[in-house]
Amino acid sequence: MFLASTLGRYLIAQVCIGLAIAAAAIVGAIVLIDSVEQARVFDGEISALTAFGFSLLRLPGLIVQTAPFIVLFGAILAYSGISRRVELPVIRASGISAWQFLSPIVLLAGVLGVIAMLALDPLSVVASERFLALKTAVLAKKPGGRSIEPAGIWLRQGDSVSQIVIHGAEAHPETLTLTNVRMFVYENRAAPGAVPEFKFDRRFDAAEAELGRGFWELRDVVENTPPLPPVKRPRLSIPSGLQPNAIRDTVLDASRVSLFALPGLIAETERLGYTADRYRLKFYGLLSQPILLVAMGVLGGLFSLRSTRQGGVARLIGIGVLTGFMTYSLGNFAVAMALSNSAPPFIAAFSPPLTALFAALAMVAILEDG
Repeated sequence: MFLASTLGRYLIAQVCIGLAIAAAAIVGAIVLIDSVEQARVFDGEISALTAFGFSLLRLPGLIVQTAPFIVLFGAILAYSGISRRVELPVIRASGISAWQFLSPIVLLAGVLGVIAMLALDPLSVVASERFLALKTAVLAKKPGGRSIEPAGIWLRQGDSVSQIVIHGAEAHPETLTLTNVRMFVYENRAAPGAVPEFKFDRRFDAAEAELGRGFWELRDVVENTPPLPPVKRPRLSIPSGLQPNAIRDTVLDASRVSLFALPGLIAETERLGYTADRYRLKFYGLLSQPILLVAMGVLGGLFSLRSTRQGGVARLIGIGVLTGFMTYSLGNFAVAMALSNSAPPFIAAFSPPLTALFAALAMVAILEDG
């Protein structure tokens, strides 16, 4: 087996070095920029060390997002270095095909894709939740005791006649309910045909509110309508134009759900009769991650497979970088198409990496076999 041979192990080592350098450069830049951003957001409320710690909590998710570029630049560094040291003509003269020559980056990129899918993504979800909790705690200690990002969930509904601002201390997307709810009702006091002028009318305090189709079901309600005394009711229904999945869409962003929780969430969402395209898109996107990384690695190595004596190496590397960015941009375009219901999530997730991979393999075949 070629990868187990001395030359195969040497190429694997060179690719590992290239990937390590690319990862260190990209991750270092991300942490530096994000640390400065965190210090700016918190406006002196945290030390530089704390800002660095917050950036580390965001790092797993950022690595998953930038993994294609780490593999692309790592492959370019590794294979262009081999070409620059004039090792490429010797390797090719020994009868090693381009398929064998590129097999180390294929192997390592596939392994990194599986690690990103199975380990880094779940870790990023946990780290992100921890980051949000710490951020809320720090902001809540600012002078005045107010947080820039209020805890709980805020919703708004209404029309030209009345508006209702809804706050829930806790949200439960699985049951479409809010707990410790406050609803502020504003009525339009302007004359008919005039510009709406909403004024506060009354407030509802409820222990729990469940969002159904066309109404809110409130339990243990206290209605406050100044200057009248409070009125207690065990239950109260309030009309609502919000869709029942408004709570789920607001609270449960797809980026905050790990790979292992996505299948159950998709099934539960569809059981309730709602679309689960956002969750399917992330699920298929994670499954296609190894394919995308392999495609990026082959593209990076392919455009570096030219001896320095033949010239044009820099131009080919530039074309490789441009091709990699085009592949990444195509993936983002496909995601936008899926979110706008213009393409199925499966097609949107798998078509860009598969297209890039097949194009790269076709170029390798032309290079090798003519």
